[in-house]
Amino acid sequence: GVTDASGITRCASAPTAIGLNLGDRSWFRTAYQTGQFTVSEVVTSRVTGKTTIAIGYPVKDATGKTIGVIGTGVDLASLGALVETATLPERAALIVTDRDRIIISRNPDPAGWLGKAWTDAPRASDGSGASVSIAPGPDGIERLYATAPLEAGSAGITTISAGTL
Repeated sequence: GVTDASGITRCASAPTAIGLNLGDRSWFRTAYQTGQFTVSEVVTSRVTGKTTIAIGYPVKDATGKTIGVIGTGVDLASLGALVETATLPERAALIVTDRDRIIISRNPDPAGWLGKAWTDAPRASDGSGASVSIAPGPDGIERLYATAPLEAGSAGITTISAGTL
């Protein structure tokens, strides 16, 4: 949907979302205040009731002033179903974490890892968010991981890590 500057939803694909105040949501506040693309922590959607991560992008007027935010939710069950379809080599893993390094999807064994912290998740030391490293995964198995943010420089980075032996 599209919100105004105070966070009130003015346009949305779900009619029940019209008029909903999202001004208290961190993804709205961050996108509005920083003027940058942002990804939230895991939240429960006020529209669908589903577990999601929200994505926000500022709406700017002709002068560059932020006047609202375009936002959408990514249903984690749907994301998990997509990640599960990846064909991986034996003992490889595909892991999606939120900005707090909480696993929001994993292949293999998605249900066994959902919501668990990966405190040692690989991150680049140069601030770009992209990295290649040999590290133990959340399951303790050492793999070569290629890790990339959903979008470099975004506030609240969600990362995708692919690891193989």
